[in-house]
Amino acid sequence: MKLVIRTKNKNYDAPFFEMQQVDGEPKYVFTVDPNNNFEFTKILQRSTIENEVLEFSLKTDRDKDYLLEQLDEFDEIYISPYDTNIAHFLEINEDLQTKKIILLGKYTVLDSTTLMDLRDKLHEYEDNIYVNLEGNKELVPLSTACRTTDEIDNIKLHIENLDLSPLEKVMYVYDIVRTRIYTKEGKKQGSEVSRDLSKILFNNRIVCVGYSELFKAILKSLGIESNIVVTKPSDNDKNRNGHERNTVIIKDEKYNVDGLYYFDVTWDSKKFEFDNDYINRYRYFGLNQEEMDEVNNISKQDMGFSFKDINLTEMINDLQTYFKINNFIVYPSVDKINTISKICYGKLLAPQGYYNDKAENYVIKKLINMVDKINSPSIPKSTMEELILNVKKVEYQRDRELCPYDITNSKIYSTSKGTYYLVTPEFIKYHLEEIEKMNKENNPQDNIEKYIQYLDESTMRYEDKELSIKKR
Repeated sequence: MKLVIRTKNKNYDAPFFEMQQVDGEPKYVFTVDPNNNFEFTKILQRSTIENEVLEFSLKTDRDKDYLLEQLDEFDEIYISPYDTNIAHFLEINEDLQTKKIILLGKYTVLDSTTLMDLRDKLHEYEDNIYVNLEGNKELVPLSTACRTTDEIDNIKLHIENLDLSPLEKVMYVYDIVRTRIYTKEGKKQGSEVSRDLSKILFNNRIVCVGYSELFKAILKSLGIESNIVVTKPSDNDKNRNGHERNTVIIKDEKYNVDGLYYFDVTWDSKKFEFDNDYINRYRYFGLNQEEMDEVNNISKQDMGFSFKDINLTEMINDLQTYFKINNFIVYPSVDKINTISKICYGKLLAPQGYYNDKAENYVIKKLINMVDKINSPSIPKSTMEELILNVKKVEYQRDRELCPYDITNSKIYSTSKGTYYLVTPEFIKYHLEEIEKMNKENNPQDNIEKYIQYLDESTMRYEDKELSIKKR
C-alpha cells in the first residue's frame, strides 16, 4: 500500500497531512485543515488492493496511533517536496528510511535547478527518493533525475552557443538524436530500457518512443515545444505495430517558416554501425500534414481521418452546439477537434465539462489557428537546401560526429520521394565504383543523380531489414 503525506497548502482545502514540530522535533502528525467543511471519510480499512494509494482523513488521536502501528504495511510514502525539513524528518523517523519515498509533483528537464537543490538537501537518501520526471513512464531515483537533466543541460548549453535560428536548432537536435541505432531492449530487460528518457541517455538501447522522448526533451530545454504523436497501426498492417514521432510548431523568420511540421527521427536514424550516409540524408524532417499523409497514409493513422476531411465551418457549428448543450453530446467534429489539438498541443481543446462563454470564444479562436497550422505549406526545396548547408557548416566546425567532412564543393540532390542528400567529394569517392556502374555512357552528373535515387530506394527498403547496397 502507499501512504500520501500532504503538506498544508492554501489552495488545497481537502483533508491533508502535515508534518509538525512536536517538542522541537518533526514527527508523524497527521492533521486536517480546521477551516474546511469536509466530512471526514471512514479510515483505517486495511486494504489488500495492489498498488492502491490511500489518503487518510484523520480526526482522533486513536486514528493517528492506529496509522502509526500500521506503518509497516506501506511500501511507498508520498511527501511534498516543499517541506523544508524532509531530511531531518527522515533522520528522526528511521523506519521511513527503508521505504520508497516519492516526492509529489511532476518534473521536466526545465527543473534541473530544483532537482539539484533537492539532491543537495537529501543527498543521504537520494537513491531512495523517487520523482516523476517527464519522458519516463517509470519513477526514477532523485539521483538519476539529476543525472538526466544535467546531461540534457550540457547538450542545451552546447547548442545555445552556436547562434542558430529556431529551425536550425531543430535540425541540429534532429542530427544529434539520429546518431543512435534503433536497438530493442534485451529479452530479459523491461521495455523502459529502450523508451524512458533516463534509460536511453545512458545505454545503447532505443526504439521510436525513445527517439521521440529524447528529441522532445532537448528541444524543450531550448525553449521549443514539441509534441509526441502516437500512430495507431493500420488495419492492413500485419505486424500491428504502433509508432511515435514528433510535431513542432515552428516560427523562424530567417527561413520564413511558420507552421506545424512532423519530424520522424526514427526513420531517419542511423541504420547500422557502418552506415556512413544517414547523417547527410533527410527524408522525414519537417514534413507538413499533406506530405506526412503521402508517406504511407500517416495522417489517417495519426488522426483516424484524413486531414483533407477537415471542414472548419462544420467544426465551428458543431462546437457551438456542443457548448450550448453544456457538453452533453460529443459530436464527431468535436472528436476531430480534440484529436487535432492533441497533435498540435498534446492536450484536448474541448474536454467535457469545459463550458462557459469565454471558453467557447477561446476554443473557436484556437481551433481556427490549429486548422491553419495543420494546413501549413511545405518547406520549399530551396529553403531545405539552404538550411542543410548552413547547419552542416556549423556541425563540421563544432561537432565532427554530425558532419565529418568539409562541405565546400558539395551539392544537395533531392529524389522523387522527397529525400535530400548532401553529396560531398568524400561521398563521391566513397561510392565511386557504384556510381560508375549506373550507366557508363552517361556523364558523371547523371550517374550521381541515378545513384542517389537508387541509394534512396535501397535505404527505404531497409525498413524490412533488406539493404541492397554493400556494407563497408
